Amino acid sequence: MKAVRWMFPALGALCAAAALVACGGGSSSTSGATTGGSAQAVTASGVVTAFGSVIVNGVEYATGAGTVVVDGDNDDAASTMSAVQAGMTVDVASSGTTAPTATFLRIRSAVRGEVDVAPGTTGGSMTVLGQNVVLTSGTSFAGANAAGTVTGPSNIAAGDYVKVYGYLEQCATTSAACPSGGDQIVATLVLASTNRDIYRAEGYVTGVGTSAGSFSVNGLTVTTTSTGTSPTRCVPSGCAVASGNFVEVRATTAPTGTGTPTLAASLVRVTTQSPAFATGATVRLGGVVSQFDATAATFVLRGILVQASASSLASTVATLADNQIVDVTGTVNADGSITATSITTEQFATFVLMGSLGSATAAGSSASSSSSGTTSTATGGTLVVLGQTFTVTGQTRFVDWAKGARPFNASNFALVLGAGDQVLVSGYPGTGGALTATRVERIPTPTQPVAGIQGIVSSDSASGQTLTIASLSTLGIAVNSSTNYFYPGAHGAGTESGFFAAIVANGSVATVIGTPSTATSGSTTTSTITAADAAVFGDQDGWAGGRH
Repeated sequence: MKAVRWMFPALGALCAAAALVACGGGSSSTSGATTGGSAQAVTASGVVTAFGSVIVNGVEYATGAGTVVVDGDNDDAASTMSAVQAGMTVDVASSGTTAPTATFLRIRSAVRGEVDVAPGTTGGSMTVLGQNVVLTSGTSFAGANAAGTVTGPSNIAAGDYVKVYGYLEQCATTSAACPSGGDQIVATLVLASTNRDIYRAEGYVTGVGTSAGSFSVNGLTVTTTSTGTSPTRCVPSGCAVASGNFVEVRATTAPTGTGTPTLAASLVRVTTQSPAFATGATVRLGGVVSQFDATAATFVLRGILVQASASSLASTVATLADNQIVDVTGTVNADGSITATSITTEQFATFVLMGSLGSATAAGSSASSSSSGTTSTATGGTLVVLGQTFTVTGQTRFVDWAKGARPFNASNFALVLGAGDQVLVSGYPGTGGALTATRVERIPTPTQPVAGIQGIVSSDSASGQTLTIASLSTLGIAVNSSTNYFYPGAHGAGTESGFFAAIVANGSVATVIGTPSTATSGSTTTSTITAADAAVFGDQDGWAGGRH
């Protein structure tokens, strides 16, 4: 897995004042009833991308007093909509088709516990409870640790307690995408917390110990006991697991040991990767493609066989490969497989831009709107930041760290956002260089204008003191004698010549933060960032690969 460089170490200062209010708000509901864990039949399972009521895999589900929200990490204990955040993986049961209403929503993480190996400032991956966690340009960060607000991997330290939401990726062999060769978690959200209430992991049993009551889940050793004052609760009873079983393990005490930690389990439940789906139901399922068979047009998604032989899917199937993240809509067959009717491949960002919003325009509108809580009936549209125009789609993820606005989504973003709002926009170039936004985040507006960009350096000129990132030709980047330079080997004493010497065009990732300005020549307006800080990350090109 190529490392993913993460943007803006200084962003923590901007976001600290926000107090991460986005984790509150929205409609709430409570229930004193539990639902029996994975036995609850649902119609969708995937990532929360935004809030209207709640938007999962790009589909909006209305929520209200009748929506039962539960914590799947804790025996489906009652929870509320205020606990749901963008980037979380959830299961949804709904009624209705054209305008579905969520009757049940389960929050479910992939691992909860202390960080064994931190990602550091470069991102890429980390280890939690022995589980390898991959961080991509689609990973969100939220919450707080002892040091303060967490906005990116550079804020995560070994020993921090985190809840990681995402998808299990099964790796049969060692590859660039799976350097460890074992199963790993592709994180959609890393949520830091100072409340170390539960230690939890799930995955396939990779080995059963020679001694009774011992087995492994990837890099975690699990022990069980049937004696003492706190015997392990087993579902089914007996705690007899076999290699290949998918299990949830949980404890209330921290693991012991380093390298390969050992967890004394309070619960071991043999379960499944995906929730229960009713035969004949139309469902939506997100996850990582594995065991792709191009000839048969089949693949496995979170343990479920997906049949994608419909002629209408031929062009999509031709582009599929293992390790891609997809959203599948289809019908559940009697044998538990899904016959797909549509497949959407998730496109990850190849750069991220920070700056003041120029305009936001909803689809079908001729002018942008200022801040408002009103909902628009249009979906999608455009927004402009530093002269760059992005298309907003139903798959764009929305987070508001500044004001905690809910709803905030592809239907009403032009009403929520106002010109001058400070935003982070992640995106990728499509046909003809047109830009598509994968994520839009409003952050606190600084007292003085500041802008930034991170992505692959497409060209540079040492003599001209300029560089271009992500092939954005209408966004100039200038450095000067006042710029602070960071690059491998600089050791805090970077020079301009050393910075340019460290750049490999179309290979290096760079981050630039500085002062924005604009200049107009004829009908062309060019925005420029004059760098106060500029960093280059050697030959690591994590933003270049299709997944990261």
